[in-house]
Amino acid sequence: MECLGVNGCGTGRTAGAAISSLESAGAGTGADSSMLGGCGPPLQVLLDQNRMIQVNLARGFWKGIGDIKEVLLPNAMGKDSNSTFYIEDKDRNFLLEDDNFFEDMTLLYQRQKVLFQRSCEQLKDVYKVEVMPTLNLQNSSPFGEFDEAGGVELYTQVLYNLLHMIGKDADRNGQFEMIEHLRKAFHIEPKEHLEIYNQVVSRAAPTVYLSLCLVEARDLQAKHISGTSDPYCTFYLTSDKSNPLSTTCKPKTLNPVWNETFNLELKDINSDRLHIDVWNFETISGEGKVVDKLRRISEVKDGRGLKQLISNTVAPPSADRLIGHVEIKIKDLPASGSNTWWSLYKIDGKVQKKDRGEVHLIQHLYIRAGKLIQHTRLLRALMSHELVTKGYTEYTWRDNFTRETLGILAQHAIQSKMSRVDTALTRFLVYSQVHEILPMDCRVFIPILEKLRKPVLANQIPDELVNEFHSTSEKLVQNFTTFIRKHRIHLGNSPAKYKIQLEAILQSLHILHTMKWRTRNDIVLQVEDALLASVREWFNFVVDKIPTEETCNNTKMKNLTRITHLLLADLQEGQKEYQSIFWETLNIDYVDISYREFDQNLTLITKSIIDKACDNMKPILFSEKNGLAVTSSLNVGTQLYELYLALQQFYSLGFSIFKSSKDNPDGAGGCALTSGCAGGLGETDEFTVFHSWFIKAVAKWLDIALYKAMVRIVKAVKLDDLKPVDELSNHTSSAIDVRTVLCQIRTFWLQLAWPDVETSYVFISRILDDVCRAIIFYADKMCAKAEEEKKIATIGSKNLHCTKEQCLAINNIDFVKSYINQFVSDLGIDKVLNKLEEQKGGLVAEACRKTIRTLMKNSIENVENQIFSILEEVGSKMAPTIEKFLFEGQVLSQDSEKKNLLEYLDENLIFLKKRLNPANFERVLSVMWAVSSASLSDILYKSIEKKKPPEFFLALYETFKILLNFFYGEKVPDDSNLLGTRKLLEIFSSSPAILLDTFYRERWTVQNKPETSHSPLGSVTLKFLITSSHLRVHVMNCKNLKPCSQLQRSQSQDISNTLNTFIRNSRLNKSSHNISRTLESKVDSVKDRMEAWRLNLQEARIRAHLSSNNGMATPYVTVKLVPGSAGSPVYSKVKTAIQQRKIKDLLFYFYPLNFTRTLFPIFDETFDLILPETIHRDKLFLLISVKDLGPLGDRILLGEAVIPVSEIKNCGNNTDLETSDQVELPLSFPGPSLLYIVTALQTRGSDLSREMRKWVNTQRRRILLP
Repeated sequence: MECLGVNGCGTGRTAGAAISSLESAGAGTGADSSMLGGCGPPLQVLLDQNRMIQVNLARGFWKGIGDIKEVLLPNAMGKDSNSTFYIEDKDRNFLLEDDNFFEDMTLLYQRQKVLFQRSCEQLKDVYKVEVMPTLNLQNSSPFGEFDEAGGVELYTQVLYNLLHMIGKDADRNGQFEMIEHLRKAFHIEPKEHLEIYNQVVSRAAPTVYLSLCLVEARDLQAKHISGTSDPYCTFYLTSDKSNPLSTTCKPKTLNPVWNETFNLELKDINSDRLHIDVWNFETISGEGKVVDKLRRISEVKDGRGLKQLISNTVAPPSADRLIGHVEIKIKDLPASGSNTWWSLYKIDGKVQKKDRGEVHLIQHLYIRAGKLIQHTRLLRALMSHELVTKGYTEYTWRDNFTRETLGILAQHAIQSKMSRVDTALTRFLVYSQVHEILPMDCRVFIPILEKLRKPVLANQIPDELVNEFHSTSEKLVQNFTTFIRKHRIHLGNSPAKYKIQLEAILQSLHILHTMKWRTRNDIVLQVEDALLASVREWFNFVVDKIPTEETCNNTKMKNLTRITHLLLADLQEGQKEYQSIFWETLNIDYVDISYREFDQNLTLITKSIIDKACDNMKPILFSEKNGLAVTSSLNVGTQLYELYLALQQFYSLGFSIFKSSKDNPDGAGGCALTSGCAGGLGETDEFTVFHSWFIKAVAKWLDIALYKAMVRIVKAVKLDDLKPVDELSNHTSSAIDVRTVLCQIRTFWLQLAWPDVETSYVFISRILDDVCRAIIFYADKMCAKAEEEKKIATIGSKNLHCTKEQCLAINNIDFVKSYINQFVSDLGIDKVLNKLEEQKGGLVAEACRKTIRTLMKNSIENVENQIFSILEEVGSKMAPTIEKFLFEGQVLSQDSEKKNLLEYLDENLIFLKKRLNPANFERVLSVMWAVSSASLSDILYKSIEKKKPPEFFLALYETFKILLNFFYGEKVPDDSNLLGTRKLLEIFSSSPAILLDTFYRERWTVQNKPETSHSPLGSVTLKFLITSSHLRVHVMNCKNLKPCSQLQRSQSQDISNTLNTFIRNSRLNKSSHNISRTLESKVDSVKDRMEAWRLNLQEARIRAHLSSNNGMATPYVTVKLVPGSAGSPVYSKVKTAIQQRKIKDLLFYFYPLNFTRTLFPIFDETFDLILPETIHRDKLFLLISVKDLGPLGDRILLGEAVIPVSEIKNCGNNTDLETSDQVELPLSFPGPSLLYIVTALQTRGSDLSREMRKWVNTQRRRILLP
């Protein structure tokens, strides 16, 4: 930045030295004279003449720079850097672990705050230099007031004025002091003064004039009958009564306004008086009739008017009547004149009258007029003398005139007939000229300009001074804008002193601005241009002293960070100190102007460097096999992240400026500096989207974060001694370390404060995925660690299959897993999704929410799978022991063995409960129950295949209930496998009678399910009636029967699946037991072949039937009372007749085709069944079967219906069956769920009767192939 006069040189020198000191390794405590080079001789001379100022300046300056250097260059004092991402070894491509990575990334944010505060202090030190122009005012005046001719004449005239002072309050006692002061001010030697004095004394006394202005009157006495008057004034001096003067007449008013000025020559100022009369103008209308005068009674307003009417009627006035008068002594007028209301009175020979009103007079004494230019020269001379003799410095003089100077100026102004506007104008002209040479306290201009504002706008300035006033104003504005341009220098020196000057300058500019039209070069635009120039000079100066054109990219970023902090500090300083005063006076947004210029220039020098740094950042991969080696060398430091934080603060302030101006367009722009601007920075197109420059860098930072997390995990697991961190905890130190790593990643993201919601969503998803990978990696490491410890550890009991180290590993994994939900919430995903919904709509936001929920669910499940993998391994080791206990317990069938199993489980559970947290212990319970249940199920299927007796299954069922109570107590879970196992045990431990009852009750239950209520196989309609021991059944009809072809297609797939499942389980159980009994295998093989042959034969008969029925059927109904007594499946059976067609051809009489084919047969037959007395009715069922008669005599089942006898209404003997309600029962086949019951009956073997075995085989075939 080039030097701009004296002040500009000071700025360049000090700021340059400050930045140079920041770049150096150390700094001295004194200021070398060579550092002042380039500023020019004026500043050097100034500092040579003010050596003490220079010494104090150097001390304060270098002290401040030392503080700044400590923050900006932490390594300058010989300390190691704590802000390095990684260290590259020269001998190999190997990345050393840096424990301070996360601390650096998170603590950098705190360092930024300290750095910012120090940068604010640095501004004061950078600007701080006492630039004080040293003027030699001791011998002669530098203001040039005596350069013009006529100085002696002016002195003579002023001396004459002092010898003939006017005004009652003139300081005649100080006349000698004023004359002496005048002589010194004009540099008149005593001898010369004596000569001039004698000449002045010999002159005649001056003629004094009185300037009289009759302004107005008020509350005058009414002289007309209407209550008004027509007033006018006459006045004269008592020394010249023969020449009175008068004002104009103001008709019909008691408060006239004249505003008329007169100049009166005084004969004798000591004896003259001013006499003023106020008259009412009377119109003489001649002789009028009394009647005509009385007609004016309507004009009367009050009693006084009525009295006046009568008086005028009786004795009409012949002349104007006096309202009142006043007489004033001239010698009593003060020097500054009089502006007073005077009371009017009237003496009528009796007493003095009152309430005559008042008159407003302005009176001034003067000797001559038109001496405005002469007064200007006098003011400049006296002011020069004051400044020289008192030694005032810049911005210190503020109307500090001595009493003598004020007396001289006052007499000269009074005798020259100068108004207050004239004196203000002369002061403005002189002060402005002097201010260019020696700046004075700018507050002196405010009252002067306030007095001149109205006259200037009203064009009341003398014509000869209008141009001079405007030219002087322009020069003053230029001087003020120069101050504004250098305001950083001034306020850096003495903020308290120069801030007052800045406020006064802005107020003065505001007043001047109101005096001129808004043009292209108006004052506001000039001030804005000055501010813009100041910002550019400061930016260029900083960039020159902190160069960005370096060979090392890290150095470039470091310098850019320093520049950004200085600019940010400057913005905050401007926001704090200048924003309000600029806005309140000239409506100029100081911070907005500064920010926009900084933003534009900072973008030009920053973006390209950031892009290059981001491109140079190479991917990093973690390879555990190669230790900490990476695929490529890395050359990145924290400087890029520090630069991001600095730019974040800078643009956060900019965003607050835009937001404030948008929300409050009529208020001052800019608001408090914020730490971040999460979300929605793209609300204005004017805001620089700086974060887009760092998108590549963020991805690399996340890579480094994941890499460091992996490295930390490896170290944490390695250093973990697998001991609880304290007595109340059940996790170890590595779990704390891993959660700390996650917290540091979270803190890093929050401090990053990424403003764009779309990329924030992507980055959070990436972070969540990386965290899941890190946790799973930690789980694997902990499992391996626990397994290593298990090999060298000694287990207290041979029955224990889990070590305390494994328990701690499980707890550690769960402890880390429990932080995932909070971690995602702390990342601010909800705010991001809400903002995304505002910008992109609900569908996009909901899809993103679903994705995040899926990621979280998968992450938690993946981590839980690691826990279950450990527990399943423990369960797999416990399975053989549990199966052994179960199997031996069933063989021996002794309670003591069962206790052994329970003791085994109890010992393991006590061990695990003591060392696992509640959630993991619940998982252990579920795993151990799964193992026990699987072992029990395995034994169950093996026992079913071996056709164990019911007693065996009953004992196994008791064991199952004991285990169920052991694990769950009364709260049995609703688990399908558990319920299926219990049902199988109940079935195979039951007797044949109970199995039959269960079979029919299961069919009744399935038949009443909603899915079978719509009768997919058709329905049969009946009437039932029980009378005593008889059951009467009336078969009415069937509806919507389905031929067997459709039945086979609808159910064959489900039955086939069930059969395959059962057969597969049997084969697996056989292979697990290694059954090698040859004879039994052969018998089973023959049985399987026979069964397959029967099924094939049945299918062939069905196909033959299908080929002839053409989608119809020849139905009939059988009614059975089941079960029978003594192991018989049926107690009694009846059937309906088959409907026949009436044909004449006897050839087909016995042929089956003569039967009626229909799907809606009507039977209308009644049967009477006798109920057995030996079987309780709750155990009896009525089985209704609908069959189809085939061409070969086959009777193919179309469907069955079951109804318990207990469900049939029991009536008396006299009840008619016709009155009973019809019951429509849906038809169905035995379902796959009955296969296990039939299989259980098959296991009874020889215990069943021949009929029962036949029934079982039939039911099995119907289940497998209807």
